[in-house]
Amino acid sequence: MQSGDRILTYIIERELGEGGMGKVYLARHTVLDQQVAIKVLSPLLSRDHALRERFIQEANIQATLRHPGIVLVLNAGLEAEQLVLVMEYIDGNSLFEVLERRGALPLDDSLKIMGQVFSAVGYAHEKGVIHRDLKPENIMVKAMGEVKVTDFGIAKVLGSARLTRTGSVMGSAYYMSPEQIQKPEAVDARSDIYSLGCVFYELLAGRPPFGEKHSAGTDNDFRVKLAHVNEPVPKLATDVPDWLTQLIISMLEKEPDKRPLNCDMVLGKLKAGAKVVEWPPQKSSRKSCETGTTDRHKKSTNFDKPTSSSTTDIALILIIFISIVLYVQINPLQQQDSATTENSAPSFHQAVEKIAKQVENLTKKIEAGNPNNLAPCPKNQIATFLNCWGTFNWQNGDKYVGEWQGGKTNGQGTYSWSNGNRYVGEFKAGSAEGRGTYTLPNGNKYVGEIKDNKKNGLGKFTFPSGNKYIGQFKHDEYNGLGIFTFANAEKYVGEFKDGDFHGRGIKYASNGTIIESGIYAKDKLVKSKFVDPNSFSRIAK
Repeated sequence: MQSGDRILTYIIERELGEGGMGKVYLARHTVLDQQVAIKVLSPLLSRDHALRERFIQEANIQATLRHPGIVLVLNAGLEAEQLVLVMEYIDGNSLFEVLERRGALPLDDSLKIMGQVFSAVGYAHEKGVIHRDLKPENIMVKAMGEVKVTDFGIAKVLGSARLTRTGSVMGSAYYMSPEQIQKPEAVDARSDIYSLGCVFYELLAGRPPFGEKHSAGTDNDFRVKLAHVNEPVPKLATDVPDWLTQLIISMLEKEPDKRPLNCDMVLGKLKAGAKVVEWPPQKSSRKSCETGTTDRHKKSTNFDKPTSSSTTDIALILIIFISIVLYVQINPLQQQDSATTENSAPSFHQAVEKIAKQVENLTKKIEAGNPNNLAPCPKNQIATFLNCWGTFNWQNGDKYVGEWQGGKTNGQGTYSWSNGNRYVGEFKAGSAEGRGTYTLPNGNKYVGEIKDNKKNGLGKFTFPSGNKYIGQFKHDEYNGLGIFTFANAEKYVGEFKDGDFHGRGIKYASNGTIIESGIYAKDKLVKSKFVDPNSFSRIAK
C-alpha cells in the first residue's frame, strides 16, 4: 500500500507500523475527513484459512468492546483479496516506546498507567474476552496520560477453543504466564493478570522480571519461558512501596489460584495503597508522539548600548501572561473538554505575532526618518534639554540616528554598532527600552520587547538556519513560556529557563504528532508527568 491508495472508503496517508499479522496504516475517510488506523492482513496470510478466521474474530471481538481504555473497531472488510480492520487512530506512543526512551517510570506515572490498563482489561474479562498478548507494545499512551489497550488479535473468547490448536503458543515470551507456556489451550483471565504483573514490574524496574529485553532468538525465548515456570521473581528496588511490591509478586505467582482473582481486586488494592487517582480518568479528545533536534537554540548577543509601550499593550501582555501562568499551573490530570480548553485563554502565539507586527511597522517608520516630525537637533551638538531628531557618532564607530530628549537617546531611533549589530526601536533615558528590532551580521534577528538594552518580555527570535523561537524573554535569554521551532519543523512547546528547555514541556514531530511530554531540565526530559498538551495548545497554534 502506498500513500494515496484507497481502501474501502478511506485514503492511505502513511504506514504506521508492521506486526505479526500485517501492516498498519494511517488513513482518512473520504467523506467524514476522519483519521483512522487500518490493519491490513498480508495477501499471503489472507489465503491461510485459519489466520483469516482469526483476523475476522479479532474484528468481531473488538467491535463488542466499548470502553474508553480499549481501541475501538470501526469497520472491517475485504479489499483486493486482503482483509482490513479499521480502528480509531490513537495519536500517541506505545508503552514500549516510552520505556525505551525513558527507562523505569516514576511511581505515580506507573500507577496511573496501570490503573487504566486494569480497568480496560477488567472490562474485557467481564465480556468474556481475554487478551493473551498483553505487553508494552499493545498499550498506547497519549501525552497527557490517557491509556488505550489494543490488539486483541489473538484473544480467545472464553469457552470457545475453535482456533486453538494443541501446542500452539501465542504471546510474547517476556510476558507469558507459566500456564500459557505449558498449557496454552487452558489459559483464562488470570493469565492476563500475570502478564500485567510483568508489565507493571517493567514500568518500575525498567526491565521485565525475566530475561534481557534486547536479547533475541529462540534460545533466549526458551530461557525466558523456563524462568517464568521455575524461577522466583527478582526483587524490585527498595524505593517501591512494600504494599505494591507484594501486590506485583502476588500477580506473578506461578500457580493461577494464588493470584488475584480478577482486575477489580487489583484495582481495589491500588486505590487503597496509592489513593492518588481515579480509574479510568475522564475521557479526553486531546492528542498525544518521537524526537530529534537540530542545531541548538543558544545564544544571542547582549545589547551593548542603549523603548515605551502603550498602556493598552502593557495591560494586554499582563493579562495574557497571567492567564497562561494560571492555566498551566492546573493539575494536568484534571482533564477538561478540549473545546473549553481552547477558549480558556488568549492566544499566546497571536499576542507575540501582534507585537512583532507592531515592531515591524515601527521599524519601517523609524527607518523612513523622523516619524514624529520633530525639529532637527543643532548640527554637531545634542543640547541637554532639546526634544529633537538628530545624529550622533561615537569615536568607537557606533552611531545613533533618532529622537533626543534631555541629552539622551529618548523616543524612537536607530543604533548601529561598529561590529555590525543594529537596533531599531524605542529608547528611554539612554537605553533601548520598549519595542524594537535587533539584527546581527550573521542573520540572527529579534523582534519584540526590550528593557535595559536586553530582550525582556514577549518576542520572536529567528536564525538564518531556519530555527525560530516565539515566547517570553528575560535578561536576554528564553525564560518563561514559548515555542522553539526547528528548521525541520519539529518543535518544543513549554517552559524555558536561561535559554534551555526547562520545566513542563512537549516535543512535537514535524507532522504535528507529539514526541514526548514531561518535566525537562537543561534540554533533557527528566521526569514524565504526562503534561496535558492543551496546556500549551494555544501557544503552539
